[in-house]
Amino acid sequence: VGLDPASQRTLRDLLIDAKSDGVAVLLTTHQLAFARGIADRAVLLADGAVVQHGPYEAVIEGENVYQRGLL
Repeated sequence: VGLDPASQRTLRDLLIDAKSDGVAVLLTTHQLAFARGIADRAVLLADGAVVQHGPYEAVIEGENVYQRGLL
């Protein structure tokens, strides 16, 4: 959240490079837009419980994301 735009781009590039090298990356964020293009899968948590999980696009386009005001 506290990264400036240039640092966000650098971090995004590093994560994408690591992923393309076959490295498993676990990213936790409240910024769903930042994770788009990086994440293959997503897990949506609410009050410490899994609400939805699956392919990234399917999860963020799901009803739970909008009901919770996350996007």
